[in-house]
Amino acid sequence: MPGAFSIQGLISNLDTNGIVDAIITAERKNTVLLENRQETATKQLTQYQAISAKMLGLQTNIQSLLKSSAFDAVGISVSDETALSATATGTVAPGTYTLNIDSLATNHQVASQGFADPALTSLGTGTITIGMGTASARTFTLDSTNNNLTALKKAINSANIGVTASIINDGSAANQYRLVLTANKTGTANEITVTSNLSGGTAPDFSGVSFDALEKVGVYTGSSSLALGGNASYTGSTNKTYTFTVAGSGTQTVGDAPITINWTDGTNSGSFDVSATGEVALTGTGADGLSVEFGSGTLVAGEAFQVQAFAPLLQAAQDARVSIGSTQNGGSPITVTSSTNEIDDLIEGLTLRLTDTTTSPVTINASLDTATVKKNITGMLSAYNDVMSDIDDQFSYNQDTGEAGILLGDQFLLTLQSGLRSYMNGAIGGLPKGMNMLRSIGIQTAANGQMSLVDSSALEEALTNNLEGVRQLFMDSGTSSNSLISFISGASTAVESDTGYSVDITQVATKMVLQGAAIANPGDTPLTLATDNNTLRIVTDGVVSNDISLTAKTYDSGTALATELQDKINADAKIGERGVKVEWVDNGTTGYLKLTSGSYGSASRIVMQQNASTALDVLGLGAGISEIAGRDVQGTINGESATGAGRLLTGDKGNKTTDGIRLEVKLDSTDLVSGSEGTVTFTRGFASRLNRAVDSIARAQDGSLARRSQGIQSQIDDLKAQIAAQDERLAVRREKLYERFSALESALSQFQSQSQFLQAQLGQIAANTNSITGGGN
Repeated sequence: MPGAFSIQGLISNLDTNGIVDAIITAERKNTVLLENRQETATKQLTQYQAISAKMLGLQTNIQSLLKSSAFDAVGISVSDETALSATATGTVAPGTYTLNIDSLATNHQVASQGFADPALTSLGTGTITIGMGTASARTFTLDSTNNNLTALKKAINSANIGVTASIINDGSAANQYRLVLTANKTGTANEITVTSNLSGGTAPDFSGVSFDALEKVGVYTGSSSLALGGNASYTGSTNKTYTFTVAGSGTQTVGDAPITINWTDGTNSGSFDVSATGEVALTGTGADGLSVEFGSGTLVAGEAFQVQAFAPLLQAAQDARVSIGSTQNGGSPITVTSSTNEIDDLIEGLTLRLTDTTTSPVTINASLDTATVKKNITGMLSAYNDVMSDIDDQFSYNQDTGEAGILLGDQFLLTLQSGLRSYMNGAIGGLPKGMNMLRSIGIQTAANGQMSLVDSSALEEALTNNLEGVRQLFMDSGTSSNSLISFISGASTAVESDTGYSVDITQVATKMVLQGAAIANPGDTPLTLATDNNTLRIVTDGVVSNDISLTAKTYDSGTALATELQDKINADAKIGERGVKVEWVDNGTTGYLKLTSGSYGSASRIVMQQNASTALDVLGLGAGISEIAGRDVQGTINGESATGAGRLLTGDKGNKTTDGIRLEVKLDSTDLVSGSEGTVTFTRGFASRLNRAVDSIARAQDGSLARRSQGIQSQIDDLKAQIAAQDERLAVRREKLYERFSALESALSQFQSQSQFLQAQLGQIAANTNSITGGGN
């Protein structure tokens, strides 16, 4: 190949470029060998990367079998999906369940009487207290700057007390704006309470029923004045509108002759005669204490007026009621109630969402979704076969064509393939015979090394009759000789043991205890709480409660006081489900409150928020309080160190056998003995074993394939550098060869010029000689 310049043999007639190329080609044979090696290494690297991609695909398929939920998949069918839906949220026992939905849970919803203007009508000044269920009530102070419906609505919604306020327009001609309060939670336990202490305005009333002012409908031309009767007093309990229509024809004068008025409340109807001015009371069903007053003047036939009856209860708080079972053949269904329409404790592992009541039984059928389990298992086998087939292709050789796999004879790949096969064959020692091999569920290996499910019925039978056995066949599992010590998981670094590891617990986990200072026993000296000393704010495990207000009253026993505090904590939206326990410790004439955190371990915390509580001193929860810190479980596994976090005990990193083994220890101090409290086994299933092997092979940075690929890449880089260096040397060599040939041509040119000069001189001499010789004659 040409260098920076090239010349042809203009003088020498030599093929200079051809000669230089031939010399360089001959001297580049070693470089060509290096290029061939680079090409081979590049193909090997490409193939290793392809195998690595297949490995990652295999690992993805394995992961679907490493979750316990993989074997909990259930098929759920509901006979009436308009009434409820059912979702599996845990392990569901296969079966058929029959139930009726007698009622749905509803939110409590109340409305005030009507107001003319939500921003201007004064509600008065003072306080209004709003609460929901057993949660702490909130008191709102109203003054001249915020005593209207709009401001009160905003204050309620900003307080986050579990009640939502809204203003509606009921369409009335007057006093059409009503304040509606809706409990955010459903159920009878979440009723709204309102206590008003306002004066100087119209206080919102959420308890009394009433009639609104009479309103004329459409065009009214009669001259008789109309009004709600002075003796009208609503005795009903529902919101409804009474519509009155003047009967007869034309314009009629009150007092001349009876004028018939027809009325209806949408359900009931009737009529009465107006014979003279004054008040007329409705009679019959639906009248509910309504009367209308007519003044002198005229009534025009066909014209109408109306009166709205107001009841504050828009919707009662109601629990959902579900009866499970059937009355057929003498059956006696069990009725359960729920404060919400989502029930997750009626059928284990199943969450029901109620949407309508039923008049006939609804059937829920739960069955193991064997199709999904089978799909996950065959998916793993297919991905495994892809990897093994890809490796087999590298070991192929075609005698006819002489073509061979790029990695033929690669010892690393042979070892890798052999290792993978070993993880998928044989028996797992820690599992019971009959369910410790893949062939136990119909999986077999063909002569070519490919694995497949050849007997689906064996898998179906195992899933139906021994689901836990199938789970253990693929996943990590463990057993414990002590029911209070449970195997949770084992890390990839842990070593299997079917004989078991001894567990020696030296300290059990405990919860933090907050022990109040001694106070007089309310049984001897009753304790009185008022609105200025009845609030607490508690922080447990970093979560701050809402303001907890104990009922302002006199308590005549420590137990009653503890029960009140326990109930208020349980009802708190933020910490109510964190398991805080309240006790009264009776010491005779004195005693103290004892609060215990719901969590175990040194991280367990329960404290009083001092600046937000007014009841601390009177309850003994302020000065003089004692804290007993929670403790983590401590002990060893197989004689190796372990770290506790609450009730969880985990083998320390670097342990020879128990690195990452995690146990849950529910022992208390009375269960401790000298030496081992139990023995725990640890066994890996086939999916777990294969995943561990694939992970060590396919990890991006330090997996064996990555290290192998990095080695080949280094080789390619080194070859590339050598090739570049040799090509650079040959380029210089080419330049020098051209320089030499150029010098040769230059010398030949000079020789040619000298030759021509000499020839010219000799020719001239000859001519002169001839001339002299000829002249002499």
